[in-house]
Amino acid sequence: MEGIRQRMEHGVHENSPYVYQSMQGLINLMRKKTNTIDAMRYEKLTRAAKLLTRVGALDEHKRFIMAVGDGRVDRVDALIRAASKQKLGIRGMLHLLDRAMKGAYRPKNYTEEEKLRGILFLRLGGARVAELAHRSLGAPGVSTLRRYSSFTPFRPSASFPSTEDIGHNITASFALNLNEMDTLENIGYVLMIDEIKTESRLRWDDKTNKILGLCREHSQNLGVDFCSIDDVRALLDALDSKEVHFASEVVNNLLWFLLFADVHHDPQATVAAIGLLSVNPRTAGPSRPILISGTCKREKADRHAYLIEQIIQACAAKIEYIRGPLLCIASDGESRRGSALIRLTQKAVLHPSSRIYPLLYNLRLLNLLVGENDITADKDYKHVIKRLRNFLLRKKGTMVHGIHITPDLLRWHLKAAESLFNPNDRQDVALAYTFLKEIWSLQAPTPTDKPAFVTARNAIRSLGQLFPCSSECAAHLACFLFTTHNARSSCMPSQTYYDIILLVKNAYFCVAKIKVHHPDAPFWLILLGTDRLEQSFGILRSMVGNDVNVDIYQLANRLSNAELDLSETDIRDTLASMDASEGVDMAFPFGGAFEVWCEDDDEDENDIVVQEDNNQRMC
Repeated sequence: MEGIRQRMEHGVHENSPYVYQSMQGLINLMRKKTNTIDAMRYEKLTRAAKLLTRVGALDEHKRFIMAVGDGRVDRVDALIRAASKQKLGIRGMLHLLDRAMKGAYRPKNYTEEEKLRGILFLRLGGARVAELAHRSLGAPGVSTLRRYSSFTPFRPSASFPSTEDIGHNITASFALNLNEMDTLENIGYVLMIDEIKTESRLRWDDKTNKILGLCREHSQNLGVDFCSIDDVRALLDALDSKEVHFASEVVNNLLWFLLFADVHHDPQATVAAIGLLSVNPRTAGPSRPILISGTCKREKADRHAYLIEQIIQACAAKIEYIRGPLLCIASDGESRRGSALIRLTQKAVLHPSSRIYPLLYNLRLLNLLVGENDITADKDYKHVIKRLRNFLLRKKGTMVHGIHITPDLLRWHLKAAESLFNPNDRQDVALAYTFLKEIWSLQAPTPTDKPAFVTARNAIRSLGQLFPCSSECAAHLACFLFTTHNARSSCMPSQTYYDIILLVKNAYFCVAKIKVHHPDAPFWLILLGTDRLEQSFGILRSMVGNDVNVDIYQLANRLSNAELDLSETDIRDTLASMDASEGVDMAFPFGGAFEVWCEDDDEDENDIVVQEDNNQRMC
């Protein structure tokens, strides 16, 4: 009865058999079923449409990936950045990619790295190489690079250098990254001097209206301003009469890189440079030209010393740019400049009031002669290494403990490759180091060897002990070999011996100065010498080629472009790759470490001591 009453009030339940449904109930059920079927059909169609759309998008992504992988379009990352900036989808990116493949589109949103890479092409290879990179690699164009990188070209000196010219070059060298230089990071600088060959050619400098290419020694009494063609004729007449000479050698000075040009009989160029001793690799790496001057190699030592004094004074006047004191003057073995450096760096004995005096005064046999502000002279260690090999290969040989060691005797004992004894290859540092390593690695003679062989082998091994030993031991051994049996120049050239002593002396003085003025700063001995100047010469040679020379005007412009920053990773990787156990210790030619920490400790204040076992090693 209850079920009958519910059906009367609410009708037949929709799940009841159709035979119990009324006509209206059947119609409602059919309509509901039809709507359900339609809804399911529409949902299926919608899903299919979505799947088709997504499959199409996946196909377009696959096409994009295949097009990117095809490699026909350069700088795809820049294209994607441009599309993202325009909020384009995958089809828009494909459209841009198709246009790029056809050469109708090139993205212009260059990154900082791409611009710097383009500047590298422009500076090292010139406009043609930069344009080639733009056409083939999608690098920034030459006009874009020139707008992005603005620099002040260096000013070469047409006659004897003036402090104004040097000051202009200092400002130009430091203006680009002056903000990166922290006073606490720069612990000083080194003035470096070397030579480079220049072309004997006159050039007109449109910025100064000067005629360049003459030697500074004899052009002071001549007019080098270009006012009329008569001025040029007068200079040509002076050249014909030998009143003045071409500057086939150029002196170039840098704050890290100082160039001087010298010419005449020997076609070379004197180059002076200053290298920053900074804990920041970006400020320590670049070479900084501050002087470019022609010379004919007839300059006297006193006049050359005056020129270096002018450079030092100009640097002192621009201390707000350099932000550090001058520690030493580094050079190769050029005799004229050596005499000038003696006048500048050995004026008086180190005064007891000097702050570095307590660290150095009781070092036995140490030369305490210094110049103004305790400046010392330094010799490039790579030049010393090359000269050590060269004097061993000279025909007259060398005398060690009274034993005459000739190249033939060395060849018989070493039994090394004949290429190590090539007397014509005098500039290869790696070859020189390999040759010296063969000598210090010789085995001791056996008891069965003949007395003559034992005597010669022991003499060669005694000489070989000079090459790998530490700094103070190198000085003592060099002195011992040079004076034993009154050998002197028969053992080694006097200039080579003197350079070794100066090299060791300067290392001690520089460490003492850093210990006093910057005790917590790391100091790399590898930054001494003229090696960074040689690296700038290498960059210059890569610009112009190894078979051509530049004139003074080109030298100034090329050096302006060659002022490249070295990243921190570049220097750290370079230092990490130089393992003293596997190869030459580039920090010091006779041993030592790359990095010297000069902080104070609880020991005696004079912790720069001479090793007591030196006498035992000499014996």
